Amino acid sequence: MRLHASARRSEPPSVDEVTGEVRVPLALYEVDVHRGDLDLVLSRSEVELLLGRLLAKIKRGPVAVL
Repeated sequence: MRLHASARRSEPPSVDEVTGEVRVPLALYEVDVHRGDLDLVLSRSEVELLLGRLLAKIKRGPVAVL
């Protein structure tokens, strides 16, 4: 089984003000069949690293509008 994840649009990411952890609510799908939900939990430094990498990627080429 191969899954992919999408952000749960009805639930925005949240930040723990004490620890700096960021929780991103995700829905897991197998093709178009919902298989479950989970939260991606990242430290502040992981978020900063990921954000930097994502911004570098999207600045290199066209961005698809969802």
